[in-house]
Amino acid sequence: MKTKKLQEIVLKVENRKLKEKSLFWHSKRGAHELNYSDFNDLATIIETHKTKFDQYFDSKFKKSYWICLLISELNPSRNVTAHNNPLSKQDIIRLETNYKDWEKQIENINSNFTF
Repeated sequence: MKTKKLQEIVLKVENRKLKEKSLFWHSKRGAHELNYSDFNDLATIIETHKTKFDQYFDSKFKKSYWICLLISELNPSRNVTAHNNPLSKQDIIRLETNYKDWEKQIENINSNFTF
């Protein structure tokens, strides 16, 4: 199922890949389409494919909603640092706390992951 927002992301990714292709002398972002999306687009991708992602997130965090909220919270700090500006001490503390929560979530996923 493709939502309008997801279609916009797909178009943006395709346009970025085409533009990058014309810069044949320059390094590429990467092989995967995710490398051409914006950080905040990840939440839209997860929400669109919620049923695929929910299995990896503990239900006490309302499943994949938790990661979408985290992305939303981290995006302003990402924008500040992406444009070579420093983060405040409070922003750094927030990032450290979010990182620790994310690290625990990954540990939980790894311990429950089956092939």
